[in-house]
Amino acid sequence: SMGLSQSLQQVPETIGAKMKEAQNEMMNAQMGRQLNMQSAMREKQMCFQVAMARQRFWYYQLFASGVAFGCIAGAIKTKKPQLVAPIWPIGIAYSFQYDAAYGNLMDRARLEAEEILLQKPDWLLMPGGIPSVEELSK
Repeated sequence: SMGLSQSLQQVPETIGAKMKEAQNEMMNAQMGRQLNMQSAMREKQMCFQVAMARQRFWYYQLFASGVAFGCIAGAIKTKKPQLVAPIWPIGIAYSFQYDAAYGNLMDRARLEAEEILLQKPDWLLMPGGIPSVEELSK
């Protein structure tokens, strides 16, 4: 009789432990789905940024080639070589636009970001700290 009584007393504890374990598993699964969703959204946003950079580059290419043609033609016609000077900064901007659209700028920026995370975490601190739930509900 004593054994049955002890067994019956342990039933709620066992059920409670199993429920808690099931809750933890569900919470972990939900967190995993949320992380996957956030990752998918981030990838879509980055794809959109690259697509926008490619569109911007196409328009900038039209602008830069027009300016370069005009500067060279003007320098030849007026015999003033200084008229080709704007080609230098426009060429630098052109290179950047190309790198952002088709080059490895994203890879270099990602490596730079990882370096900042590892070596300069204090740069990432929010002024006044992370807001609390109480502050947000005011």
